[in-house]
Amino acid sequence: MSPSRMGMAKASKQRNAAWTFLRFLDEKGRLATMEDRMPAAPPDVSRWVKLDFAPWPNASADLLVDGVKVAKSEEAIVSHPQWQQMSQELLAPGWRDVLAQKQLTTTDFLRTVKPVLQQMVDDHERSRRK
Repeated sequence: MSPSRMGMAKASKQRNAAWTFLRFLDEKGRLATMEDRMPAAPPDVSRWVKLDFAPWPNASADLLVDGVKVAKSEEAIVSHPQWQQMSQELLAPGWRDVLAQKQLTTTDFLRTVKPVLQQMVDDHERSRRK
């Protein structure tokens, strides 16, 4: 499960209306309902479980609610504009090597890739300041 990110384009002409619409979508898990998925906020998950699992009263659907309460947030780096490149060029090949036992350990792989990822983040930040 992953919450959806919503936002408004800088060039939006009707910013107040757009903001009102975004708040509407966020309330009561409406966006999740429109996307036919489980919402991310615990109060919305409780409501969703009651409705979606009504046909199966013996299901332990409350486990979903409990799971959301203890879920950890997504790593911030997956929101980075270069995440796709980082993932495809560095992480995916490295994990394949770890799984194929070509890399010594997961720790070694992570120690190797961390400075490269940090350099990409730093380079991106510098390019935005120009």
